[in-house]
Amino acid sequence: MLKLKCDKGCKEEFTLIEPGTDIVYDDILKTYFCCPHCGQEYVSHYTNTGIRELQDTVRVLQEGPKRNKRKTKRMIQDLQARIKVGMDRLREEI
Repeated sequence: MLKLKCDKGCKEEFTLIEPGTDIVYDDILKTYFCCPHCGQEYVSHYTNTGIRELQDTVRVLQEGPKRNKRKTKRMIQDLQARIKVGMDRLREEI
């Protein structure tokens, strides 16, 4: 759970329990949450199939055996950078 303040709407504080997801179009998903007091929507991020596959790879690497920590850490950082670029591109498109 995360405590937030509705800084674009009613200025009330609220606790985020679970963000929502909606299909924007094709394979693009929007992850968001809304203020329960005024309904102001806040978009967290957008993903597509490629980004979600990269996110799954990061999770596998994070949970897998830690044989070569430096190499694994570098791979995760590279994947996260690719994910960020993809998410930023989708946000601009939408």
